[in-house]
Amino acid sequence: MKRLVLLLLALVILVGTAFAAARALRLQHEETARKEAAAREIAVLERAAEAGDPVSQIALADRLRRADPPDPAAAVSWYRKAAQRGALAAAAALGEMYETGDGVPQDYHRAADWYRVAVSFGGPPRAFLALGRMHLYGRGVLHDPLEGFTLVRTAAERGEPAAQTLLAMMYDRGWGTEADRVEAYKWLLVASRRDGGTAADRTERERLSGRLNSQQIREAETRAERWASR
Repeated sequence: MKRLVLLLLALVILVGTAFAAARALRLQHEETARKEAAAREIAVLERAAEAGDPVSQIALADRLRRADPPDPAAAVSWYRKAAQRGALAAAAALGEMYETGDGVPQDYHRAADWYRVAVSFGGPPRAFLALGRMHLYGRGVLHDPLEGFTLVRTAAERGEPAAQTLLAMMYDRGWGTEADRVEAYKWLLVASRRDGGTAADRTERERLSGRLNSQQIREAETRAERWASR
């Protein structure tokens, strides 16, 4: 009986080992296939990017940032080529990379320069938000809350949720504008329309609603509805 138990135990171990080896082999094949697919995708993008298409250059740069491993230095090079062809999204991306030091040495001044390029020609809202934050905190630019407010409000009006949340904070605290809690609550409501807002948005709404009376809350809700239906 003891011998039979030992044989059964050995069989269980062998079967378990075989399953584990098969699973490891399957995962290895899947990883190889994933990497080969990614390499093919990058190669297709490279051909289009090398032909001078700025949309493809941006797509390639975006893909290189998500690659495994990522190649932020190459992404910077392709963003720069696209920006030189007038692609404002690429200028905004360069601003982000200089601001965070991703693929280049961190440089707030260069980040602000690239954000200004995007902003000057009506680029993506995130560029307005980023440059607005830099003015608000005085990073790489003059500390200018009034300019920061103007830029952040522009991004918020153009539908950037993070800008809407920051604008609400600016109204609540009187940063770059007169304090207006009703307007602050309105912008938190607007920001929450996309996927319910973040957990921080919900916490801020709860905090601010406790400082408003029912009439002020109704006014904020009316303003938010008016903004959404414009």
